Amino acid sequence: MQRLILMGLAACVVGAVVLAGGAWFYRQNKPDSRWVPIPLKETSSMSDREELRKHLTDMLQSPAALSTMVKELDLKAKMGAATEEEAVAQLKSMMFIRIGEFKNPSTMMLFPTVDVGVEGKRKQQQLLSEIAVKMGENCRKKMGSPAEP
Repeated sequence: MQRLILMGLAACVVGAVVLAGGAWFYRQNKPDSRWVPIPLKETSSMSDREELRKHLTDMLQSPAALSTMVKELDLKAKMGAATEEEAVAQLKSMMFIRIGEFKNPSTMMLFPTVDVGVEGKRKQQQLLSEIAVKMGENCRKKMGSPAEP
């Protein structure tokens, strides 16, 4: 009888460890995205915003810009890509440029933005943040906007 109790307890402990490991693995592989909002004038029309979004998409997804970003952030090693071209293809598939809004927490006013960012997994949060910040810097340079302090 004592052996059965001990075996049942051992099975419960193993089951709890497997469930905890599965939950951790599931959370680490959930989708995540990081982006940088680029504020626009409140008076800008929706067609102007869409035109800017298309312009930024063309600019950021050009092969030269992508390969520069891969080299500067050492994404070949960080993404585990075999070649630079593979890292460029991964980065291009992860990128997004969308029209969004930003709510100022102190005044609760909505400001139109163009969000520039990347999608990935939760365990890549640090890498996704680095890429999004670099993309935001590149956009601000090309647009002639001052960098945030």
